[in-house]
Amino acid sequence: MGKQEKSKLELLNEILENQKGFDSYHPFFIKSHLPMWVYDKDTYLVLDANKAACEIYGYSREEFLKMSILDFRPKKDKERLLTDLKKHRLERSFSKGWQHQFKNGQVIDVEVSSQEINYEGKEAVIVVANDITSEIEYKNKAKESEEKFRLITTHAKDAIILIDEKGCVTLWNPAAEKIFGFTHEEVIGKIFHSFIMPQRYGEQMKKGFNHFIKSGQGALIGNVIEMEALHKSGHEFSISILVTSFKLNNEWNAAATIRDITEQKRADELALANTELAFQKKLDVYRSEMESVAHDLTRLIDTANAPIFGIDSKGLVNEWNQASEKITGFKKDEVLGKLLLNPHYQKIAVLK
Repeated sequence: MGKQEKSKLELLNEILENQKGFDSYHPFFIKSHLPMWVYDKDTYLVLDANKAACEIYGYSREEFLKMSILDFRPKKDKERLLTDLKKHRLERSFSKGWQHQFKNGQVIDVEVSSQEINYEGKEAVIVVANDITSEIEYKNKAKESEEKFRLITTHAKDAIILIDEKGCVTLWNPAAEKIFGFTHEEVIGKIFHSFIMPQRYGEQMKKGFNHFIKSGQGALIGNVIEMEALHKSGHEFSISILVTSFKLNNEWNAAATIRDITEQKRADELALANTELAFQKKLDVYRSEMESVAHDLTRLIDTANAPIFGIDSKGLVNEWNQASEKITGFKKDEVLGKLLLNPHYQKIAVLK
C-alpha cells in the first residue's frame, strides 16, 4: 500500500512499543484496520487473530486458531521464515521482503512488525502486517521503464539528449558522443546550444529557448529540422533534429533526437541528379525513423515515475502521462484537449 498505510503501521508501532502484556494491546488489536495476530513463540501456533486479519486473509478466527504462522506463507518462504525465527530472537522487529498467502491462494507482499508479549501466561509474539503489493509493483514498473529507457538510449544510433529548464544537458547517450565528439563527462551540466551549434545560431537559439521555457513551444518542437552542427574538432556537419517537450517538476524540459545526415545528404545530392522522387522517398524514411524514436521517447515519458504533461499554444492539454493520472485522479482521455487552468477542473482536482 501507499505511504498513508505505512505511516499508520509506524504510528501503531510507536504506541505499542512499550507495552508487554496482551491486555495493553487489546484495544488496538480489536480496532486496528491492519491485520494482527498473536502466535506462540515456541510452537508458532496462532493464539489469536483480529477482525481485519480474518476479513483480509479470508480465514475465520476459528480457522486461524487451528493454524501456525507457516500456514499462510507461500511454500518458498516457509523454510526461510523458520531459519529467520531461529536466528533472530529480538524483542521487537520490523521487516520487509516477506509474502503472505490468502485463503484463496492470492499472494501479497508485506511489511511486518513483531513484538514479544505475554499472552495468558505464554511467551508469544504479536504481529502487525501491512500489504505493500501496490508499492512493490509500482517500483518494479518504474525500474522496468528506466531499464527500457537506458537500453534504448544506450543502443540507439541517433544522439538522444535531454535538456533541463536551464538549457543544461542532463543526458548524453553514446551515439551523441560518437556524433559530436564530446564525452558524457564533458557536456553534462553545460548549456546545450553553447557547444554544438555554430556561433551564427547563438542569438536565435537563446531567444528560442527563452520562449520555450515559458510555453513549451518553439520552432524545433515536434518538427524534423535540418541544420548545421558543430563537432568538437571544430568542423561543421549536417544534422536532422527533432525536439519534443515535456514537463518535469513543473518545468519545461526537452528531449532532442539528432542524426548525422552528412553522408545521406551527399548521397541524396547524387540521387537528385537522377530523380527527385528518390530523394523524397529517402527523406520520408529519415523522418519516419526519427518519428519512431520520438514515439519511443514519448512512450517512456508516459510511463515515467514523475508526473509529466504537455500543453499546446492555446493552453490545451496534449500530453498526460500515467503518473499525472495517478496523482490528479484524471484519466488521459478526460483531460486531452481541455484547458489545463480551467477552474472547474482545478476544483475537481482538489476534491479528488
